[in-house]
Amino acid sequence: MKSLLGGILLLFTALVVQGATLYAQMPNDPPDGALPSQLWFDPTGKNNLDSDAIAYAAFTLTETATVTHVEWWGQSVTQGAAPPATSNGFFIGFYNQDPGTVALQPDLPQLHGGQPLAYELVVNFTQTSAGNGMSRFSADLATPVALAAGTRYFLSIADSMPVAFQTWGWAQIPAPGGNTFYYQYGGPSYSSNTSGMAFILGNAALAAVNPADCLFNWAESYYSALFVPAGSASVTMAPYYYRYYPGTQSYLGTSSADGHVYYLGPASNNALTDVGPISGLLATAGCQ
Repeated sequence: MKSLLGGILLLFTALVVQGATLYAQMPNDPPDGALPSQLWFDPTGKNNLDSDAIAYAAFTLTETATVTHVEWWGQSVTQGAAPPATSNGFFIGFYNQDPGTVALQPDLPQLHGGQPLAYELVVNFTQTSAGNGMSRFSADLATPVALAAGTRYFLSIADSMPVAFQTWGWAQIPAPGGNTFYYQYGGPSYSSNTSGMAFILGNAALAAVNPADCLFNWAESYYSALFVPAGSASVTMAPYYYRYYPGTQSYLGTSSADGHVYYLGPASNNALTDVGPISGLLATAGCQ
């Protein structure tokens, strides 16, 4: 029980996103595994390499929303180093599920002529050390991407490499993952990869909703087993503002008496448990 609540608090305090979080797959701390995902930038525009590869991470939103911000983890790179630079930026793309199959597969141009929902080269991004030679990257999208709830989509992130055969690895999440489609130019060309990729999707505008509700939504997304059904109505009973989840007979709420977040349910042996100050949790969850 203590380790579970500690994990909840660790995830709260580890997440720093601009605006509200829509979806997240978190790596270990520090990240400890990566899957190659890079494309060589050929100045002539005529060639690619067998080492070129792209990972496509499947995800499904619980609510219809617009993505304006992406964060991801991967091997550290250096912007603007000369000569040579180790990155031209990151190709970030969003794709529909391939309508011709129920298998985990994005609707790619090279397969059945599908087109990405959005695709851009991101050159303005922040990079901070995450340990183990990994970095955490953060960028705002030039064009927001509108996505529907309950629909499988795919996110691709590939480093644009100016040097032939140089690779970059997208950090993986702890097993089980099993939600990644993988394209390797040198073959086998297409495969389903058991890795899950580490990333966060966010939207700054959604932080305008009630901050406590934003926090509840966030918790429901990452600890779905604790809070069933998600999206339960919020109730005020002074000093508490809370949600009750009949499926798991649990409560998640805030207290105006001390400004803290509280949990009560099977994971705490039905004891009211202080998770931490709401001010810090709202900030780290992007709900302010």
